[in-house]
Amino acid sequence: MGGFVIVVENRMGEGEAVKRILDMGCGFSKVKGSIGIDMIAGSDADVLVDLAHNPLPFQDNTFDTIYCNDVMEHLPDVIGTMEEIYRIGKPDADVYIVSPSMSSAHYHNDPTHLRAFTSRSFDYFIEGEKLFKYGYSHARFKKESVVYDKESRKDRNFYDRWMAAFATKRPLLYEHRLAFIFPLWDISFHLKVDKAS
Repeated sequence: MGGFVIVVENRMGEGEAVKRILDMGCGFSKVKGSIGIDMIAGSDADVLVDLAHNPLPFQDNTFDTIYCNDVMEHLPDVIGTMEEIYRIGKPDADVYIVSPSMSSAHYHNDPTHLRAFTSRSFDYFIEGEKLFKYGYSHARFKKESVVYDKESRKDRNFYDRWMAAFATKRPLLYEHRLAFIFPLWDISFHLKVDKAS
């Protein structure tokens, strides 16, 4: 790995477990207790890194939890980014990704957004899913959950909350037939790093 590597040390007492948390693209609202990385000077980032360029400056198997809130849609190489998350995540590390859904106005109104996501966008990394067969990557994850408008439901009216619940329960029906009639804002993924495969 070229460049510099940040070694994340355990600052707790010997024998005490510490959860190492990474907030990728933390911006101005870093997850409490995490190491924040972002490219914006003056942000809450502990380390200034352009996430569009891999590799990330961390050792293998460093983090227990990785957050990617509203960052994946800005990155040109999702496969490379997922491979880095896989590399720096410990076995069974929790990975939380929030991004605009395919029909979101938020996706379309930001000129820095390169893509939006569907319920199957990360199935290419999940053994047993139909899209896994294409073999795009060596990185492996397990899918824990996919939820529509999880982050914004509390601010929405009853109808929008009902549609988000429906889309979460029946994602393919929603995405194939209803997404552009009843658009939703975001989609949240909870994945786990799968290094047992």
